[in-house]
Amino acid sequence: MCSSDLACLAAFFLITVFRPSRPAPPDLLGGWQVRLFFGILVCGYVGLVPPRFLRRLAQAGEEARFMRIASDRPPDEQGARVVQDLADAVARGVTASAVAVVIGDDWLEVRGASRPGWMGHSAVPGGGAGRAIRERAPVVGAIDQLEWEWRGSARSATRFLAVPIHGASRSWGAVIVTQRHASLFPQDDIDLTERLCRYAAGFLDHAALIEADRLRQQREADQRLGVILDSLADYAVITVDAAGKIVDASAGAVTVFGATPHTLVGAAAQSLFEDGAPWLPEALKAADRKSTRLNSSHG
Repeated sequence: MCSSDLACLAAFFLITVFRPSRPAPPDLLGGWQVRLFFGILVCGYVGLVPPRFLRRLAQAGEEARFMRIASDRPPDEQGARVVQDLADAVARGVTASAVAVVIGDDWLEVRGASRPGWMGHSAVPGGGAGRAIRERAPVVGAIDQLEWEWRGSARSATRFLAVPIHGASRSWGAVIVTQRHASLFPQDDIDLTERLCRYAAGFLDHAALIEADRLRQQREADQRLGVILDSLADYAVITVDAAGKIVDASAGAVTVFGATPHTLVGAAAQSLFEDGAPWLPEALKAADRKSTRLNSSHG
């Protein structure tokens, strides 16, 4: 390496080490305060968006779970069970300290609840729940706007949400959600509760149709049986309750017992027999045991 090459390397080294610094670029963010503000915004976005996304996924899963549980029940059980199913689903899906499902028109009764202390409590619909039912829209307010009969059960809460349960032809009641603190995503809670209430109203409507059809069939069967019994003029057919009292009698009772069906109602069935019908108490017990087994199998 010649002397000229050494001189070039030395000059390059000096220029690189001791070159004057360039002026700093202008602060486009306007100072540390602005940078702090944007940093807070970014942290808020990163901190809230993922939890909300995950929460919506959880709510969608709870919605599907409610539909699956209610749909899998036998049709004659859906109406009786869907109210508690609704209370459980809302309690798991929204921010709540307690959830109660109230059913009724002029008098609202708690039929389903996330806490046993709410069950069976009734109230006149003159507060937030009644307003939600009348206006057919969710109502959010302070706990002192809720029906006073339920404020004692919600003493640890500060706020409430009431969502009506409206079916195709009638109003069934409302869902009451009590909260100690406001929800981080209140509209998500309202939307989920409204959807669950619509599903529950559909199940209640269906159960009402099944019950109405069952009662119609029972009335028709009773009418047919009455015609048959009344045609048996030479035979007396009596119906007794569990205590052995006559609750109904056919027209043939006039021929057999010498008494009209009207006068027989309320009398002791054993008094119609000369021997006192000693077999009747055991027959009534057997009938009661059979009825109990049938009710247990259907329950």
